[in-house]
Amino acid sequence: MIKDVRYGLSRPRMMNSQGRSASKVFSGIAQTAALSFASLGLGACGVDLAMVGLGSASLDGLSEAVRAGACAVEVDQSESFLPRLSSIIDGAVTVVVDASFTVAEREMIDAAADSWNAWGRAALGHDVFKVTSGKLTGDTAPDSGNDPCAFEVPVSDGGFAIRRGMDSDSWNSFGLGDMNPAATLRCRRSDQLTQQLMVVQADWLDTRQFESVVLHEFGHALGLDHSCSDEGGSEGFAACSELPMGHEYREAVMYPSLKSRITTVSEKDGSVTTEPEIREVLTSNDADRASCLFLHDSEGGAFASVRTATARTSSESYVGEIPGEFRGEFHGVFPGGSQ
Repeated sequence: MIKDVRYGLSRPRMMNSQGRSASKVFSGIAQTAALSFASLGLGACGVDLAMVGLGSASLDGLSEAVRAGACAVEVDQSESFLPRLSSIIDGAVTVVVDASFTVAEREMIDAAADSWNAWGRAALGHDVFKVTSGKLTGDTAPDSGNDPCAFEVPVSDGGFAIRRGMDSDSWNSFGLGDMNPAATLRCRRSDQLTQQLMVVQADWLDTRQFESVVLHEFGHALGLDHSCSDEGGSEGFAACSELPMGHEYREAVMYPSLKSRITTVSEKDGSVTTEPEIREVLTSNDADRASCLFLHDSEGGAFASVRTATARTSSESYVGEIPGEFRGEFHGVFPGGSQ
């Protein structure tokens, strides 16, 4: 069975701790087999012990500024942003990687972080992630049954953690299944990010796509939504289905899917090769959107001069009195075809 990695979107319902109905949005990678599609999620945990330094540019103000031509982002991506990880404006934040990741997996996480650091040095003048390893306890995992945002954060500089897996019962309680290899859970108050957690079910991933998936999840951790919408789209968020092949949004690391198999035929000898799709290099669209998000002054509504970077490597909305609004992005896989 061929499985694609697709960052899809579903909206099941859940009850919050006060008994109110709340909408859950899972946007992520899903695995698919030949013509049938089933939601899957990407696990990723980003944690922040304190709210110190965590903030966000006004998303409404940012959208309006993009529409006014204030940065190098088109109008049909003006609503493709999440609350930003504002702490990186002043310097790199700590990312605590679960010590249970293998050496090879840790190297790929480092490579993905280095790609975003290259963008950070070009746009902000410094790295955005400083990766370290540590043993993560069960307290760093979210509890969907009570307060989903009551997980422990092992750092206090606005950073987060990356867990290697989560037990099946907890994973399933968030509406995720065996076909969901990773997810980024983000908690926010209005347009302000308060803490986040990335969980990667590494054993469920094709090792060759591991770095591509983590690179994508780091983009969400920064505050980027997908490059286009898998749910019909709007004036401010282009529909993926309406974009022609080769469109820059389709080529971006933040595009909402990865093919599990791409078949090519050699023009020279007719030989056929099949490989999974890899996206390990940030594109100009990824860099431009990140620059727009972080160089926007939420107070004055102005943009600093935007410098684009070419770097290596390419919601759950839980409304209640948690500490505000809980939003989690879960990325997984659907059964799908090949190219």
